[in-house]
Amino acid sequence: MVTKDKVPAKIFHVETEREAQIVSGVILSLPLHQKWVVTIGQDDESRSLKQNRLSHMWYAYLGKETGQGRYVQRATCKWHYGVPILREDKDFEAFYSAALAPLTYEQQIDAMEFVPVTRLMTVHQFAEYLNEIDRQSAARGVVLPQPADLYWNALMKEADRK
Repeated sequence: MVTKDKVPAKIFHVETEREAQIVSGVILSLPLHQKWVVTIGQDDESRSLKQNRLSHMWYAYLGKETGQGRYVQRATCKWHYGVPILREDKDFEAFYSAALAPLTYEQQIDAMEFVPVTRLMTVHQFAEYLNEIDRQSAARGVVLPQPADLYWNALMKEADRK
């Protein structure tokens, strides 16, 4: 039995005329001796959901890289990068001072399982959080995966708004 190599699916995000032209060119260049399925739909996933998916992908990746697991990395990122962002808010700072500051480091990391951090963030704050995880990982020599659709929508567009 002869098997054909299957071409991997591609996802294109179209927001500009130029991007639409690129997708049109890709469709026009398809070899017609094969059958193709082209699906076009509106992107209905919010940026915050994309940010959340990217963060969880990174927690898993860092968990494998460090051998500590995704949940330890999630708690560590929330503590080291998320809490400082949220402490800029006076109400969270009051909570931090009363509930988290008196704990040991290990207790603070354990507490991150129960303390909402990214859920309290605005889209802008979440982008700042993700950028900090990326920067600090790179400083330690860890290059995080950055799938174009997630990375662009979760971080770069938010950065462009500044």
